[in-house]
Amino acid sequence: MTPRDRIWLVRHASTAWTGLRWCGRSDPELAPDGVVAAAALAKTLAVEVPAGAVVVTSPLHRALATADAIASAIGASVVIDPDLIEIDFGSVDGLTWDELAAAHAAVATAILAGDEPDWPDGERAVDVARRARAAATRIVDLARSGAVVVVSHGGLLRALAVALGGDGAHLAPASATRLEPIPIPIP
Repeated sequence: MTPRDRIWLVRHASTAWTGLRWCGRSDPELAPDGVVAAAALAKTLAVEVPAGAVVVTSPLHRALATADAIASAIGASVVIDPDLIEIDFGSVDGLTWDELAAAHAAVATAILAGDEPDWPDGERAVDVARRARAAATRIVDLARSGAVVVVSHGGLLRALAVALGGDGAHLAPASATRLEPIPIPIP
């Protein structure tokens, strides 16, 4: 096994805002259906993830709750990595898509074009990528010793996947993907 094929990327389970509002640094708890989905995902990963794994997570409640469910199911410890926190969406945080499009047309256009925007009063795309590369370096180092389950957020996971040599595809809430064993770009 290479370090890269020992890494699972997991998006946290759903909150009351999932699919309705931009949720960056806001910190809602998991919705009741999110708690159920986190438990189901944990049960699935318990079969797939080898013993001795570590779960690395964002410090936000929705990620921590998902990580705790997984760690309990696989018998792992949880490590909080502040760099795994969601993107700071600034003044977009809490807005619906329609509100975002009306208030920040350039950001909406960039998102629809598949570009990573600079968030008004929030994080710049270059800073998100830099943070993801830093986290990727630490995750790869951990993976040299065993399996690593990374629990984070949609936006940050896309940047992290790119930093780890993946395609940055979108992960649905309470879903996981194991990275394929290809060479890891060292940031």
